[in-house]
Amino acid sequence: MPTIRRASCRSAARDPFRAATDAYAQRLWHQVESETGSPWFLGERFSALDIYINVATRWRPKRGWFESETPKLFAIARRPMMVPELDGRGRETTHETP
Repeated sequence: MPTIRRASCRSAARDPFRAATDAYAQRLWHQVESETGSPWFLGERFSALDIYINVATRWRPKRGWFESETPKLFAIARRPMMVPELDGRGRETTHETP
């Protein structure tokens, strides 16, 4: 009886599935891009969606893809780092009151 390598079976099933899910996610991100306001996702109003976009663009398909394929989302993703109330990473800073 031949020995089947589990790793090759897993990657044979995983790789096409991952490619399909990545392509689907990219199509969805293009749809989101088409609804994107400026300078924030909702237009002039900063919201939690802008922070979410900042974080989500760090996941697959990664920042380079967002920069080239969805420039409005990429611009929004970088903008929360410029909000003084945030510490540059999308989290609130703690301010001590005098």
